[in-house]
Amino acid sequence: MWNGSMNYQMNKTDQSQHLVHRIKFDKYFMYAMDTTGLKIGSKTKQCSHSKDCDGGYLKMCCVNAVMTDQKNGLQDTMFRCMNYKIASANFEFSMNNFKIAMKCVGDEKKKTKSGSQFLSSTLLISMISLIAMTFN
Repeated sequence: MWNGSMNYQMNKTDQSQHLVHRIKFDKYFMYAMDTTGLKIGSKTKQCSHSKDCDGGYLKMCCVNAVMTDQKNGLQDTMFRCMNYKIASANFEFSMNNFKIAMKCVGDEKKKTKSGSQFLSSTLLISMISLIAMTFN
């Protein structure tokens, strides 16, 4: 479930657990993120759309990471600029007692368009190859 806002009250123990796991998440993926000016473990929303993340020569995306505490079901969400390939490769995983699901936000139309372009190009190349083989 990808909620933009969490509507629950956490006690101090839950808050500290989520802070610890945000810090672990940030440290684990530090090599793949651009967190310039953002404190490790910060709850601050770094981005809201992939176009907010400029990676220079690397393709970056705005990752929505939802961390679910498997003991009590409480969720914490964060948004970070991350390398697109790393975000895609680590779509869902567990870290201690937390299940973490990630996805790039704001690229849905772009991905669909590039997927349909790839399929169209493949179909066109196949048809040209078949035509070329008939004339040989």
